[in-house]
Amino acid sequence: MTKLIAVALLSSMPLIAAAQKDSLPDNGLKPLQIKGNLILPGIGMSLERKLSSKTTLHAEIDLMGSYYYTYSSYYGGDWGYELVPAVRLEERFYYNLRKRLARGKSMRNNSGNFLAVSGSYFFGPVANRNMRSQWSFSLQPLWGMQRGVGKHFSFDARFGLGPVYYSDVRRWEVQPRAQLMLGYVIR
Repeated sequence: MTKLIAVALLSSMPLIAAAQKDSLPDNGLKPLQIKGNLILPGIGMSLERKLSSKTTLHAEIDLMGSYYYTYSSYYGGDWGYELVPAVRLEERFYYNLRKRLARGKSMRNNSGNFLAVSGSYFFGPVANRNMRSQWSFSLQPLWGMQRGVGKHFSFDARFGLGPVYYSDVRRWEVQPRAQLMLGYVIR
């Protein structure tokens, strides 16, 4: 576990170093952004704090839902659901911001593409049916995009692949991640 965390921290060092090399004008990333999010399915709140001209620290607290259907010849088919609180911390490196500004594209609400290292902790379920999961932890590299929609809305999409630790079976698995969010920008 400590080796995995050390690898994640070392892999984020180039992102921090690259972000220090050149600066963007003041109309780049916002110093602070707070959003209420609608996640499919789920809800959440996020805070994004500017660290440098190209990097931010993104923190989220979510209530995430999941649904599934299983079938076996002995038990038959059955639907299940789970509602799980989660916290997430990401270091985001926004790339091509200078090109985006030069082309006259909007930077509203931190619009841009990014690479991120994301650490997530999923608590035990607060509501579930036919699922046995306990807490889990993931550490995943991501590619994402965030776009301002109008004055107060933001669309966020993230995709990645990385290890997830499940406490109920006590093992690591490599899993894909895809997340779409529509956020209301409070600040």
